[in-house]
Amino acid sequence: MTATAPTNKTKIRRNPLDFLILFIFQIYTFFAKIMMFILSFAIPTVKKLLERKLKPVGIGVNTGAPGDLKVTNDQAYLKFLLEGDLGAIQSVMRGYLEYDGVKTFEKIFESRRFHSVAHPLYSILNKSQLQLPMNGWSSGEQPGTDLFKIMLEENMQYSCGYWRNATNLKEAQEAKMELIARKLHLKPGMKVLDINCTWGGLAKYLAKNYNVEVVGYTSSKQQKTFADKFCKDLSVDIRIGSYLDLGAEEFDRIVSVGSLENVVAKAYQEVFQRLKSALKEDGLLLVQEMGISHKSSPSLLWCQKYGYMPHHKDIINALDDLLIIEDWHNFGYDCYRTFEAWEQNLEKAWSKLVFRYGDEFRRMWLLYLHAFQAMWKTRAGQVWQIVLSKDGIKEGYQSYR
Repeated sequence: MTATAPTNKTKIRRNPLDFLILFIFQIYTFFAKIMMFILSFAIPTVKKLLERKLKPVGIGVNTGAPGDLKVTNDQAYLKFLLEGDLGAIQSVMRGYLEYDGVKTFEKIFESRRFHSVAHPLYSILNKSQLQLPMNGWSSGEQPGTDLFKIMLEENMQYSCGYWRNATNLKEAQEAKMELIARKLHLKPGMKVLDINCTWGGLAKYLAKNYNVEVVGYTSSKQQKTFADKFCKDLSVDIRIGSYLDLGAEEFDRIVSVGSLENVVAKAYQEVFQRLKSALKEDGLLLVQEMGISHKSSPSLLWCQKYGYMPHHKDIINALDDLLIIEDWHNFGYDCYRTFEAWEQNLEKAWSKLVFRYGDEFRRMWLLYLHAFQAMWKTRAGQVWQIVLSKDGIKEGYQSYR
């Protein structure tokens, strides 16, 4: 999803158009730097142009009003005007631009006019689904397990919790894992594949509470080391690598939480085809994903450096003539509450983390948490749990909420 921990990546065959679009992006970036130098001599004019650009989404500059922006370095005017959301995000990270927390992003997402503040090449980059080869962590520090243990709490779930009857993050994440287990109709002795197991929280829950055997995949050695200890003495096999390299191994159940966000949509059919081949004939596949349901919803270029936020049609088109949709559950607002809890945990413990990560990292991480809180609070973003079968469950499928 986003600025996230290491996850499995699916290699995509590039076509000539991809390279052309990437070339156009690099050329634009080069000329934008030249324009920044030239326009730096006309800041009052640049400021007026930026104010006009922000007007459709109801955001002002240096007004002091709730949700508005405060510029502390003139470079922010130039970067935001010429590079849209990407320039604004980089300006926040460098301390050139300040915003009013979740309120600022709420204004943008509520307007449903994200394109007004997007990068000038947003449309072609988004349509091409081209992941941008840029350095995402200018602080030079990747988030480690220490940060995630504080932010995610004991269940180590880096995905949306289920808050229907929950009063805190722990309850919400346990309710999410229980919901997954019930939707999968687990029975003792079943073999389950978790294709994006991260720190092993879901694998542990399923093996411990449902007496199933779980195979989990991660591309992170750090996550595997943690997960091996976390799932000790349980029927859990954590593997380094990709589920795409399974060979002929088959599973009764397959679960994917947050995996499609790390793959562009044109690879979805290939992914689902591979998962179908690993699923037994009477098996079930559950996919939990963040996504968008409105054409006006954003797929931030900042996110596009790491993955892709799917539109619901991306998934439906990939499933055509391949798998049967047994159930589709949307609980997107719950992600707002999840990200809100993560922010609260991070802020309470920041004094323990500041010496390792520094202020630039904190600004970037809070921006990520604020942007996504607003996205789900305004329902511009969605969270889906989709249950799939090979050719329909005989006598029908019973779902849970």
